[in-house]
Amino acid sequence: NPDVATGDMITLTVLNTCSVAIVPSTILMLLTDAGAKYPFSVVVPIWICSFTCAALGLLITRALRGCKKQISPTAR
Repeated sequence: NPDVATGDMITLTVLNTCSVAIVPSTILMLLTDAGAKYPFSVVVPIWICSFTCAALGLLITRALRGCKKQISPTAR
């Protein structure tokens, strides 16, 4: 059915939106331009937050796969 997203499609969307940042270059550039003494000190907290977000997203999508409730695309 083209109107209903599959579980794999939903998982892919969640992982794409959680945006795991391996090298947060924009933040590093902004900190460097602002004159931060240790701009790389934010990398590890960003990694922790990114991977926690991805893991939580995976857990939630896997847990909600059991819900079979489907809403019609025309219902509002």
